[in-house]
Amino acid sequence: LRDTAKSYTRGIFIDACANVTIMNVIVENFGTDGYQGGIYVICSNTIVRECTINNCYNAITAGVLARVYSYNNSGSGNNFGLVAQEAGMLAKRDTQPSGITAEYTRWGGVIR
Repeated sequence: LRDTAKSYTRGIFIDACANVTIMNVIVENFGTDGYQGGIYVICSNTIVRECTINNCYNAITAGVLARVYSYNNSGSGNNFGLVAQEAGMLAKRDTQPSGITAEYTRWGGVIR
């Protein structure tokens, strides 16, 4: 997925899903503020593995009450690599997409 004009806010948006796996996807050029970016998950259980997220505001976000497992992902040029906010939980293993700020939590979010 690529948005060359950065006109869309999120590359992949998961909302209120029981179990989702996102695997082997390239996401580029999404988002211009903190609620936007490459992969954004709320109120869902999601596995993100072996994906590349480049040039997004947030690479991977665990938003409102989300549980995200990030495994063996990559990417660069992001403002934030991993974000957990609003009681979202993001667990990580192996490599992660990089950002100007590697990890950011707020409003009860947890990264472990």
